[in-house]
Amino acid sequence: TRHRMVYSIKRIILFSILLYPLLAQVTFEGRRQLNTTFLNLGQEANTNRATGQIRSQVMAALAAQGFAWGRIDSVVRTPEKALKIYLTEGPRAILKEINGLPDSLHFVVTDDLPTIYNPDQISQNISDWLARMQDLGYAMLQVETQDIALQSLNADTVFVHLTMALKNTSPSVIHKFQVFGNTYTKDNIVLRELDWAIGETLTPATTNGIRNRLNKLRIFETIEEPGVVVNDSVFTVAVTVAEGQSTTFDGIIGYVPGTAEDANGYFTGLVDINFKNLFGTARKFSIHWQKPDEESDEFRLYYKEPWLLGFPLNGGIQLDRRVQDTLFLEQGL
Repeated sequence: TRHRMVYSIKRIILFSILLYPLLAQVTFEGRRQLNTTFLNLGQEANTNRATGQIRSQVMAALAAQGFAWGRIDSVVRTPEKALKIYLTEGPRAILKEINGLPDSLHFVVTDDLPTIYNPDQISQNISDWLARMQDLGYAMLQVETQDIALQSLNADTVFVHLTMALKNTSPSVIHKFQVFGNTYTKDNIVLRELDWAIGETLTPATTNGIRNRLNKLRIFETIEEPGVVVNDSVFTVAVTVAEGQSTTFDGIIGYVPGTAEDANGYFTGLVDINFKNLFGTARKFSIHWQKPDEESDEFRLYYKEPWLLGFPLNGGIQLDRRVQDTLFLEQGL
């Protein structure tokens, strides 16, 4: 059985090689300076997918090595399991000079001058820097390319002179807050939980943590991720909520008549009333009453204030009264 398995595996490998032969060679026509050591020859020779992958590798190499005007003219597959790529390199572009930016910010574009001109890499460098600046509060900062001047050195080299400019260099500040979805809860109850003020610098930290702070109130069913709306350079932090049930009632009351002719009856039952968002202020108030029999009852009042004297400190008070029989009475505050 073992010999049969080995034989089957060999047949599968042989069949795969015959069906999907690997490339034996890739040759170029028109290559003068392009370094082709990047090529991965472990590709299937008879598939369009393999040809497309190698095309992508060549075009990426042209861009990375500064051949901004390089192109592939055609790709020919030969019967000898080889690809012949006809290309036009064009001159190599060298970034020689950056105008319009302070010398201290040249690193935004590139770390060294002169260097190979790679527009894709430059765009990535600028995007990374702008992302870091947004974290510091420059949400609208832009780096704009105003001019690209070319200076032909010879048939193989072109110098590139970039002229760039910074725009919207002022820090972004919060102009207003806006709450959506609250029909019962007052706006100021939501806004005081944000812990940010008008005129403060707008950074990702402005919106981070807002949902957690609002969830602690336990009055909203859902809280969406806060967003920032920009209109004519006015920054508005928008918070959208959906309120949960603010009041709940649970209870049952019964009456037990007296067993003798001159005996009085009594009420029994259970009542729970909870105000989770009293008057839309996030205050909490609850009433509990329970009377299981004639000799016992339990009564409790509870009140919680989420902000004490204008500070984010909560405090509450609870009043309890419990009677178990005619000989036991317990009260508490």
